[in-house]
Order: sequence, then C-alpha cells, then structure tokens
Amino acid sequence: MNDKSITYSEVVCQVRDGSQIMIGGFGAHGYPQGIVKKLQAESRVSRLELFLNAPNEYTRPELEALIADRCEMLTCTYLLHSSEAKQLYKKGRLHLLPQGTFAESIRAGGVGIPAYYTSVGVGTEIEKGKEKKVIAGKEYILEKALRGDFAFLKADVVDKSGNCHMKGANKNFSVLMALACDKVFVEAVELVETGAINPELVSIPGVLVTGIVKEEG
Repeated sequence: MNDKSITYSEVVCQVRDGSQIMIGGFGAHGYPQGIVKKLQAESRVSRLELFLNAPNEYTRPELEALIADRCEMLTCTYLLHSSEAKQLYKKGRLHLLPQGTFAESIRAGGVGIPAYYTSVGVGTEIEKGKEKKVIAGKEYILEKALRGDFAFLKADVVDKSGNCHMKGANKNFSVLMALACDKVFVEAVELVETGAINPELVSIPGVLVTGIVKEEG
C-alpha cells in the first residue's frame, strides 16, 4: 500500500500566494497546530484566503500571527477572541457566517452544489449584499458554496494510507473540508499501519487524503 507520510516542510512548501486554505478545528479539538505553526514560521506566501471556525489569539497565537501577516480574506463564524480578525472585519476583508451556514456551504462545495437558499441570517447583517428570494411566502438569502485549494486537518489515528479516525468533537468541520478541497493534509496524533483502523471507525477515507504528518512532541 502507498505510504502517504510526509514532513511538515513538504506540506507547507506546496502553498502558494493567494492559496485558499481550510483549517479544521472546534476550539482546540481537531486543530492542526503543527501545520499552522510550520506555515507561519517557514513559508513566506501572502494573500492567503483562510476558512476556519473561530480564531483565538489567546489559545492559537500561531494562527493569529498567520492572519496578521499573510491573510487577505478570512471566512469564520466567530471573531471576538481575535484582534486580527476584528481588524479584517473593519477593513471589509472578513466574511462572517453563522456556524450552520459555514458547515453547509463547505458541504455544498464538496458535493458540487454551487449555491443554496437559506432563511438563516434574513433580516440581519448576514444578508447584506446577498440575493434574496421569496419561496412559499418566506424570505431566503442565497449563500454560495465554499471550496479550497488545501485542507489542513488533525485526526486522532491515521493509517499510512490516509484513513483517518476522529473522536467526538475532533471531527468538527474536518470531514466536510476534506471533500471541499483539492489537497488534504492531515496531522496525526497516532500513525498506524494500513488496516489497523476498523473500517467502521474511519471518519475520512484515505482516498481523499494527499499526505500525512506525524504530530511532533
């Protein structure tokens, strides 16, 4: 079987100026800290477009630095714990989405749906600049699907073929992101031989995974 194990440096060297990157994580759960740290420390790419749930300058300083130094546009669901995200918001470079809409937009991108209508956000700031439509007497806004060039994810157990097992909240948005990105890199807490994971426990199949890095430390 093909061993997809690579190094952190081999991951970040593939990122280019203007790349669109989805970063998994729900707080600390399933957040690929090692990949983000290496991208911030080793790469000099700029004008990145980032998609993630919620930045936090107190618990994820390397992500905060990446947003400050390299981020052209940020899409997230919560920004109150990030000074840099607030600055992007003031500059019109932050796309704020309700968490469910964020997840559904990524899902849509992964299955080839270009856009969809939702009632979430109608009558709020979320609807600004978006097409509105009345269906069966109810107002909806049009949300576009989200796709990325890269997904940076983290999994509890990964086999050398890329099959991933994620526990509980560690799944977060990662399964959806794996379908919505051209290349998927996973940081593994535990790396095992192919076949060691019960197929019924696979959260992301190896066919979607481009490369695996073993978590440092």
